[in-house]
Amino acid sequence: MSAQEDYAEAEYRIEEARDSGANRLALFGLLDLEQFPPVIATLTNLKFLHAGGTRISDLTPLRRLKTLQTLELDSTQVSDLTPLQWLTALQNLTLNNTQTIDLAPLHALTALRTLYLSGTLVADLAPLQGLKAMQDLPLSGTRVTDLRPLAKLRFEETGSPARRGLYYKDTPALRDPKLADLCKIKDDSDRTQQTLAYLRSLPEPPAPLPWQTDQNSHHDSQGANDTTPAPEIATAQSHIQFILSHAATSQVEAQRIAEQIRFALRDVPATHGNQLPPVLRSMLDLADVFDRLSTAPIAPEDQGREDRLRREIARLEAQVEKLTDALKDETAAREAAEALANTQGFWSNYKSSLAKAAGQGTVALIGIASPVSLFYFLGPDHPLVQAYLTVLGRLPK
Repeated sequence: MSAQEDYAEAEYRIEEARDSGANRLALFGLLDLEQFPPVIATLTNLKFLHAGGTRISDLTPLRRLKTLQTLELDSTQVSDLTPLQWLTALQNLTLNNTQTIDLAPLHALTALRTLYLSGTLVADLAPLQGLKAMQDLPLSGTRVTDLRPLAKLRFEETGSPARRGLYYKDTPALRDPKLADLCKIKDDSDRTQQTLAYLRSLPEPPAPLPWQTDQNSHHDSQGANDTTPAPEIATAQSHIQFILSHAATSQVEAQRIAEQIRFALRDVPATHGNQLPPVLRSMLDLADVFDRLSTAPIAPEDQGREDRLRREIARLEAQVEKLTDALKDETAAREAAEALANTQGFWSNYKSSLAKAAGQGTVALIGIASPVSLFYFLGPDHPLVQAYLTVLGRLPK
């Protein structure tokens, strides 16, 4: 059906629910529905609303549904949750595979028991730390680095076989070796309670996590023993100021790039003993630099933020130059491309979706460290970015 037809069908279902006094409304199947008809605000007794799989983005018409207990919005265009802050009776909220980033509007929803966030852009869990009724919180595929805001939650048993508890597979939180081990526990209750116990043993934010402390100490000790002068920063001062003025976006973007690189390389077979080909190892090093950028204190309240940002950008420039030099060797570049082409995971599907032949893995190679991703941090006029573009343009397709 067309968007107009789906809208008319939604109106019909809403009016039917209103006239019959029903407390449930299902709008699934209306794949082209772009907005809620305003008449939905008249369903003052509504307890269950399923709008998953639609193209809805604006939740404003729902703000009057004070009795709503279950709201399913998976695979929609939703990003702004602000209208939900008035739905204090809400117990179950599904946001899987949406563009959700900011959970702040949920901080007052103290009745919330299940919150599904898998496949979202969420990175900050602080708004959830007061939701003591929480029982299910799947976070797979989010950008969450720090789980400590959840330490005071209880995730009490419900007896439901569908209960997942706290589940955080495929998140940056697994950089913590302890959490990586705990995530493997198959029993949901056991995994959840052991994870909470570990989180409660950690220092509270904003203190760094143990793995961050170890990493920073390693880098600091390297810097203390390094008597060579810091590399010159070629990035324009105006571009550095732009990144500083968009601190939150800058850090999220850096984290996104690091995660994309690691995800793309996770199924690549080792061809040099137990290591990746040199070009791909260089790309992993690039991911490490972006990790540092994602946690660098560049927010306005941080002292010396410009100096720190300049140091991290200098590291980024040096790593990009190293990668550029590696890519100049067409044999090395082709070896890396073939390693990507031989994987059975992400890039195999990537090439299939683009109808690429197995021998054309260079396309995937370019996709991992796309210079477009570096524009944000180095600027499109940066000499290394220009050189990078030139080198990639010469690689065999």
